[in-house]
Amino acid sequence: MLEATFISDEVSRDLDEAIAFACAEGLSAIELRMIGDANVVTLPWPELEAIQAKLARAGLRVAALSTPLFKCPLGGGWIDDDPDPFKAVSLDFDDHLALIPRAAAAAELLGTDKLRCFAFLGRGAYADVRDALVERLRRAAAVLGGHAPRARFCLENEHTTYVRTAAEVGDLVRELGAPFDVLWDPGNAYVAGERAPLLDFGRVAGLVTHVHVKDPVQDGDTLRFTALGRGEIDVRAQVRAWAESGYAGYVSLEPHLIVGRSSLDGARACLDFLRPLLAEANAGAA
Repeated sequence: MLEATFISDEVSRDLDEAIAFACAEGLSAIELRMIGDANVVTLPWPELEAIQAKLARAGLRVAALSTPLFKCPLGGGWIDDDPDPFKAVSLDFDDHLALIPRAAAAAELLGTDKLRCFAFLGRGAYADVRDALVERLRRAAAVLGGHAPRARFCLENEHTTYVRTAAEVGDLVRELGAPFDVLWDPGNAYVAGERAPLLDFGRVAGLVTHVHVKDPVQDGDTLRFTALGRGEIDVRAQVRAWAESGYAGYVSLEPHLIVGRSSLDGARACLDFLRPLLAEANAGAA
């Protein structure tokens, strides 16, 4: 069954407010990312235990941990002229490897096996760095397997990284195998320039274990994000394709209406648009 959830700080960086929103909307789970000014996997252990207790009292599960793992340069030469409020504190790959045990322990405490990750910041062609990506991500897989053999890396297609489209993320995840799955984000694929029907979703069908959804809109010469259903993504067709592919998991709102800041009203508008589409797809799959 397709089920709606949301990335916590897209509603509020105050977890109590995000929990209140989830409960008021009758949701069963939250995807955790930024709590205050820190990514959830970097918080002190007592704070993680307090988060786990709050979620348990509210009857909420954790859909995934939206970590910043491997959102760092593959090599030298990265010039950060596009600040990203969700990047890791460190841009050094060794520091990201060192964070994996902590992220895995946090996931176990919070009751999820899903760790969102990336395929390195860069502007070059995927084909030119494919071998280097495979080498580094296999090193990461070995670290994860030594600490949490049942945990999964959900590799997101992201337009600021080397893996931007369905074709690229599908190819890389097929090459890597376990513990990597696809985190499909059609909005990111569109921003990266993909215009194929369904944004080429068929290239990742069967590999997806988590979904993020946002809706970009062309505004003159630039792209910005708007509420679901008002932009360039055919969300209904995407949802139908997910269901027909056999995907039965969370669809996590990441509307980015105010990037790096919270937007409770925006999240509610997106949820109101998404829910009927999920219900329609679930009824069709029954």
